[in-house]
Amino acid sequence: MLKHKQRISLLLALSLLFCLSACSMIKPLGLLLRVEQESEGDPPGSESSTETNTNTETETEISPEAEETPIRNLILIIGDGMGPEHIAAGQLGSGAAYPFTSWPNVNVNTDSVDPSGNAGVLTDSAAGATALATGNLTVNSYLGIDPYQRPLQTVLDVAKEYGKSTGILTTDYLYGATPAGFSAHSNNRSDYDRITETQATSGVDFLCGLRNDSHYSSYRSLLQENGYAVCNTVNGIRDASVESEKLYLTVNIENNAADSLPLSSLASMAISFLENDEDGFVLIIEQAHIDKNAHNNSINGVVSSVNSLAQTVETVMEWIGDREDTAVLVTADHETGGLTVSSQPVFAEQYFSATGNFFYSFSSTKHTDLHVKLFVYGIAPSFRNCTYYRSEYLIKNTDVFQIMKQLLITESK
Repeated sequence: MLKHKQRISLLLALSLLFCLSACSMIKPLGLLLRVEQESEGDPPGSESSTETNTNTETETEISPEAEETPIRNLILIIGDGMGPEHIAAGQLGSGAAYPFTSWPNVNVNTDSVDPSGNAGVLTDSAAGATALATGNLTVNSYLGIDPYQRPLQTVLDVAKEYGKSTGILTTDYLYGATPAGFSAHSNNRSDYDRITETQATSGVDFLCGLRNDSHYSSYRSLLQENGYAVCNTVNGIRDASVESEKLYLTVNIENNAADSLPLSSLASMAISFLENDEDGFVLIIEQAHIDKNAHNNSINGVVSSVNSLAQTVETVMEWIGDREDTAVLVTADHETGGLTVSSQPVFAEQYFSATGNFFYSFSSTKHTDLHVKLFVYGIAPSFRNCTYYRSEYLIKNTDVFQIMKQLLITESK
């Protein structure tokens, strides 16, 4: 378990905040995952097929021939609202391909369910995050609970069972839907008080999100009672967290504040905080601004926020270096905006910058049912054995949890 944090590690993290460099992509290790087949029968015939059982959890095991180094650390990076076209927009706008797009990848269906458990509902971020975090489909606006409002175990809870440290980092407020789906239990994503109260007892070691002093000041005592050093500036970490095993940090992140910090720098800090655990760690990182910009049909904002996510992935890969004990997953909770891009003038709208230009079209200002992607590094899951679709080309969002859970179970053996 976590020991007291090293002063050297924290100070080093601070010194690295604005001098992170890009790294080269490292070839995946090829760890083979096999999901056990359920009883004989036909898989769901379409994405809109009706279900009454929302618990999609299945047991998984590593194939006997896989002898690679066990996965000790797991990092899940979520681009809220990020579909394949958002990624393409970022690459065209920056004039360069993102290395993570060459990793093994698969399409992901993100539908949620209605209160009766019927599938095919257009998801919101709360249900989408809960599916990724728990492996269970749930109702829109629900966080960390099933359609019957029963609390669900998250991947961070599983990590704790195996002695690992855990963390959440987001450009959103910590009571936002995606971070809350991994750390809270509520039947209303807008019940920020309930979310923060349950986060305080979640046991997550590192929580970092957007600053909002008027909200968080009311919970300082509760957080401190549960072992958190509570801080709203990076400089304050020197005094607040050196002797603390848990940190609740709210700062300005990629907003218009003078002291705003990039997500990539905070990712480096999060890893520095968690990596001293001899059992390893699980870290969830969310770039929330992709969704917000897509809702506004702001192509400049989309390109900027997707580039931020890509830089964060590069920062993570720089830390990994030649390690063989860390898996990285990059995905999204849903697609927002119905974005389509092209290097050819097939759309009326054009994005132009010094690094690249393209033509684009938004078909919506809301979430859509378009598939998102899952990219994986350090492992090579056999996607065809995921039991929801049994397809090499399409998995369910709940399967992302199953992949992560199996990595944790296998590493502990």
